[in-house]
Amino acid sequence: MHVLKEKHMDDFIDVMRTFEIKKRECKPSSSGSVVLRFPATLNDVVQSVTGKTFQEQIERSPHKSHVQLVKDKLRCDANLVTSLFDGPGTCIVDHLSTLLSKYSGKPIDRFVLVGGFFGVAIAAGSGEESFSMKACGHTTGRRTGRHERRGNVWAQ
Repeated sequence: MHVLKEKHMDDFIDVMRTFEIKKRECKPSSSGSVVLRFPATLNDVVQSVTGKTFQEQIERSPHKSHVQLVKDKLRCDANLVTSLFDGPGTCIVDHLSTLLSKYSGKPIDRFVLVGGFFGVAIAAGSGEESFSMKACGHTTGRRTGRHERRGNVWAQ
């Protein structure tokens, strides 16, 4: 990805945007497949960095039975895509558990989840299961340059 970013910034941005959109659309209970579009330059970059084509790399992967490359699209089992978020989701839940336990004398009944997991149903499922809290809305802050501060509000 570093080489793609350095040599083909537009394609890198397209890959990242596509992944972000799919990340937000994917639900914990999703079944079927998730299709990600990849630029042709990605195959060239993979070939130059590894000496193997993108298809050959997929065939060597432990996930080869869950991933299929069809022209410029990567078709992945939905379960594989949701499993990508297991580690980060667990880290977020562990960190929040630690923070919430520090204030057991003054219970926290609300918190805001912001950043890369804003609006991600997979993260919402982790919070609901772990904290008996529901995602009850979202906040939208004022625009700051090109970015907007946003977050999910969690409450009991």
